[in-house]
Amino acid sequence: MKRLIWTVAGLLGLALFVRVFVVGLYYVDSGSMEPTVHGAPKGGEYLAVRYGGARDLERFDLVVLLPGGGESEARIKRLVGLPGESLILRGGNLWIDGQLLAPNEPRPPLVPCFDDGLLDVESWFRFTEAWSRVEDELVLDAREVEHGSGRGLLYQRQVFKDHYLDRDGELVLGEVVVADGALRLQVRLDSPPATLRLGLVEQGDVFEVRITPAEGQARFELLRRNAEGEKRLAICEASWTAGFHELFFVNRDDHLSFSLDGEERLQKSYAGNAFLSSDHARRGFSAPTERVFFGGETGRATFKGVRVLRDLHYLPRGVFALDEELILGPAEIFVLGDNSRASRDGRDWGPTLLREVLGRPLGVVWPPGHMRRLP
Repeated sequence: MKRLIWTVAGLLGLALFVRVFVVGLYYVDSGSMEPTVHGAPKGGEYLAVRYGGARDLERFDLVVLLPGGGESEARIKRLVGLPGESLILRGGNLWIDGQLLAPNEPRPPLVPCFDDGLLDVESWFRFTEAWSRVEDELVLDAREVEHGSGRGLLYQRQVFKDHYLDRDGELVLGEVVVADGALRLQVRLDSPPATLRLGLVEQGDVFEVRITPAEGQARFELLRRNAEGEKRLAICEASWTAGFHELFFVNRDDHLSFSLDGEERLQKSYAGNAFLSSDHARRGFSAPTERVFFGGETGRATFKGVRVLRDLHYLPRGVFALDEELILGPAEIFVLGDNSRASRDGRDWGPTLLREVLGRPLGVVWPPGHMRRLP
């Protein structure tokens, strides 16, 4: 009996030690980190937080801060600036030491805006007579589509703003037009020959991946089209077998990337976007107002798993708006919320001292249906 009492006491002591000094629970009561972590108004999530961790911090780590900055509770934010760096926001993008982040640097996850398993496709994309829907698949019959007519393409109806999908898969409409986006989908070629096309539009530029499958191989071209004409940025060939293939096309921080079945095949950086003037329109060039499109010409193809995503878009507001360069001290970091238009963060209270970092969130532990590791 005495041994049992000591065992129980030891376990309780260990649990108390872990709770006080190693891992704690943190309740998210705001929507400042949506959709990465869910808070109000639909009920917050509980995070397991590992105490300490001010050392070895990396950009875009999630951190939990001690109360401060006018907040009475601990705060979860994303670390965007490291000690000694200079920061500024331009066009919603974060510039570090006068430059956009390099393509190979870590970045936060893209934000989902549309998922054809959750939202109605017809409400998001403009259909033509070449398209039909069969259960959860989109079928394109472009055998009668005239080359160059665009009737084999689905163009996004929605203005590309800082939308996101909430914890229930419902669309939360944004307010600010964003620059960087991505398109992920699966496609199966049913009746060759066909040309498949994926497009992302930004300002006066139309960026497009054009795929031409033929006899077990496919040619992939990365194109840029604007008022100055069309230019091929990259080209490659890869195996193309029967069945569905996953395509992923991203335009982020002036860098284009295209992946086939999880492997990057095309990539190219560019120096800023073309400006679309009224003179360009008079000369016959106008970029589509729809920012995302996909489809093809000739042949038949089936699409599914269509997702539209965007990059985090930071708004320059608050006392420390980052509309001018801010240089961090040797013991300072800068944090922002993922839901920029609804977040109180470093733009309001300024740089954060390293000693104010309480710890790092390990994952969501409650409610049970939301349990997951955090990126």
